[in-house]
Amino acid sequence: MRTRLVGFVALVIAFGTLGQVGRSAGDPPSDKEFVARALACNILEEKLAERAVKHAQSQDVRDFAKRLVDDHALCNKKLLAVAAEMKLGVVAGLDAKSKETRARFDRLEPAAFDREFISHMVKEHEREIRTYEGVAKSTTNASLRTYVNDALPTLRKHLEEARKIAEKQKTPK
Repeated sequence: MRTRLVGFVALVIAFGTLGQVGRSAGDPPSDKEFVARALACNILEEKLAERAVKHAQSQDVRDFAKRLVDDHALCNKKLLAVAAEMKLGVVAGLDAKSKETRARFDRLEPAAFDREFISHMVKEHEREIRTYEGVAKSTTNASLRTYVNDALPTLRKHLEEARKIAEKQKTPK
């Protein structure tokens, strides 16, 4: 089940320019777009964190990565339930951008990996929090709103932890 769950990434919806007509760049995504993007992002972060658990040099990074793996797996399970309730189909595999990001991390040396992983997690969690907050205000789907409001404290905690590790990485030893 876990392997199958991790394989789900994108919803069978075109969320590139579809749905963008009549919306400005600052508007929150539609519910379908949000679910697709959140699944893709969660899966990528889980995959990168799995790599960090095995290959990071810093124990802080490895510990943080383990929490990410566990938390994102749980989030994915909950989000897949929301997608099923919304009657959205899912397809397996990483999208092209996620594959490119993962490949870039696969090529990094351990010391560079730690820095880049934490930098990526800070940027992505900042972006995710903004998006989740927008969706929390805009969605009319009760299940999606519950998911978003339940996920936000975890995302904020991840961001706080990533920022602390980033500060430690800046401090000379």
